[in-house]
Amino acid sequence: MSLTLQLDVELETQIRVLAAQQGVTPERWLLEDIRSRLLSNDETALLQRILQGQTETFWTHYRELIAKRQAATITSNELTDLIELSDELELQNAGRIEALVQLATLRKQDVHSLCAELGLAPVVVGA
Repeated sequence: MSLTLQLDVELETQIRVLAAQQGVTPERWLLEDIRSRLLSNDETALLQRILQGQTETFWTHYRELIAKRQAATITSNELTDLIELSDELELQNAGRIEALVQLATLRKQDVHSLCAELGLAPVVVGA
């Protein structure tokens, strides 16, 4: 099948730059990009795992417990709760990283560029 597209100059320039960075023709780059975006079932499931977050209620409670721990006013029950919440976050983040690596592999790109594309950056919640 053949398809002809009319691109504005700015978009065409961006495509040419991205293709050159990967050492392929613009046509090949576009084909691979479109193909990877159409792998929606696997990709969608991975994106859902990657982008899944905690509720604002969770984060509020988590930050309150961290503040109490830092102020040395945390009770033993609260400390147990904080440890459980931290364990939950670690497990969730490990799953997110695993999905991130799988998606990067599926898209044939490195994890750092995928993180940038998705707008992912480390967040420091407490010390």
